[in-house]
Amino acid sequence: MKKLVLLSIIISVIGFSCKRSDDNDTLSFCGGKSLDDLPWFKDIRDGKTECTIYPMAVITQHEYNNQTVFYLSNGATSLGVCMNSLYDCSGNLISGGWTDEQWANFKSTHTKGKIIWTKSK
Repeated sequence: MKKLVLLSIIISVIGFSCKRSDDNDTLSFCGGKSLDDLPWFKDIRDGKTECTIYPMAVITQHEYNNQTVFYLSNGATSLGVCMNSLYDCSGNLISGGWTDEQWANFKSTHTKGKIIWTKSK
């Protein structure tokens, strides 16, 4: 009986401590806009860019050089084109022509990484 009570308590604690982490509807970006209010994001999401965005591509939000940036990881591309891209709030490509050293600097100095979008299969 004690085991049953203990199991019930553990299940209750776990159930009440979990939070939903994919609630992008309540997140705000770039001056209070929702993700869907950013035209460049809609173009990526809807496949309206020169890059093919493959399933499981991920966009994460970071702070880098005192600004909000968005890192697109599109690792399924076999050509290495459009594999990694870094955008600012206006959708400007920050990382165009970056060297390996510049990518290493970004990866070692960015903060607050948070997944905000994943392309479904």
